[in-house]
Amino acid sequence: MDHSGRAHRYFAWMRCQQALMLLVVPVLFWTACRKDEDGEPPTVSITAPGAALTVVMPDTLRVVAEISDNERIESVTFSVLDAQGFPITAPFTVEPSSNPVTLTVDLPLTSDLVLSGEHEVKVVASDGTGRGTSSRLIDVVAIPRRLRAIYLLSQPVASEVAVHRIDSTGQLQAVSTIAQDLSTAAVSSRGQRLFLGGGFTGPLRAVLPDLGTTLAQVPGQNTLQAPYFTALHVGLTGLLFTATNDGQLRRYNKDLNGTGYLAGALANYRITAVLELENTVITAQAAIASADQRLVQYSPIGGAQTDIRVLDKVPVALLPRDADHILLFGNRNGEGVVEDRDITDGGYWEPRTFPAPIDAVVRLDANTYIVATGGDLVRFTYNNAGAITIATGVQVQELAYNQVSGELIVASGNTALIMDPMNGSLIDTYTLPQAVEHVLPLFNR
Repeated sequence: MDHSGRAHRYFAWMRCQQALMLLVVPVLFWTACRKDEDGEPPTVSITAPGAALTVVMPDTLRVVAEISDNERIESVTFSVLDAQGFPITAPFTVEPSSNPVTLTVDLPLTSDLVLSGEHEVKVVASDGTGRGTSSRLIDVVAIPRRLRAIYLLSQPVASEVAVHRIDSTGQLQAVSTIAQDLSTAAVSSRGQRLFLGGGFTGPLRAVLPDLGTTLAQVPGQNTLQAPYFTALHVGLTGLLFTATNDGQLRRYNKDLNGTGYLAGALANYRITAVLELENTVITAQAAIASADQRLVQYSPIGGAQTDIRVLDKVPVALLPRDADHILLFGNRNGEGVVEDRDITDGGYWEPRTFPAPIDAVVRLDANTYIVATGGDLVRFTYNNAGAITIATGVQVQELAYNQVSGELIVASGNTALIMDPMNGSLIDTYTLPQAVEHVLPLFNR
């Protein structure tokens, strides 16, 4: 058999394949490199809205953009961003079917959480390797701030929390009953959550206000004969600071996911109050085995301890006065005391004392505070250290303030009293089966 012809044909075929590869591979390599090195991102031009547009929410913003590219346009995304670069509405993405293309997108601006001010309309186009952008500034006028409801918490029995709501029309309704004990509570209008901190056994709960539904919870880890959750505070950005009897201060988002913030109380102290300011977190701390009190400051980022001050009074409330000062309302030797504290250098003075201990305080504005002391409701004004009694004979568990209507809310026994903070006149009364322990006004932002 003649094998030489077959071998010749085989080697000839191999040479052809090699030659073909030498032609094809460079072409493929050149194509890939050209695609990878495409230095021409899409061109994007916003033609609407026009410059200096003002949008009064709620509204729908129409955005028109012209996009072109030397490659296929894979996607175009439309968004509106706030001053921090966060979207205020869900971004909308389009996959164009032509190139060039003119796209028109309507973006609904309806969130109660949006603040008035300058915002950025942004359009981003991608061809898979390059991105082209265009933006335009607009002014947004926010939805007016309004009260959604006032939530009242009571405890029919030690292991239950009853949640009632006074809605925006003034109607009192039972929302839910939650099976746990209660030590402290807070409300976040920014996060639209109620927070319930358990006592000896109960967890920390994030509750959907309208339904009373638990969205998330952190279990209590009590090993002591004292309430586990000792203080809750909703900070400037809506995040929740939580102090526990093991001396820890943690911070959570609205769904109780940790943010990595962890601070420790002084040895053998517990945190009893928390206040977040722009550049510091301030805590009141009580010694476990003595009557000593401290004011301790922490970094707002990592929780590093930055300052310690000795207190000669038991704090009732820490409230902001301005960027550099707080008012500490507390009790000393049977008297109520107002202390103005400089948070930078620690200096302080006492603009006012009251003949009876302070039971509760609420801030109306930087100059005006309502103080419950000795069965009286007193309007304290910082600028002149004035104190005017607006009501007498009122037992007070807690005070709150409706910042929209300017009304004072007083938890007194099993009633919630709605009052005028200027003259103490009674506007309305709501009665619960049990004592009102917490008053939590919820706003739309």
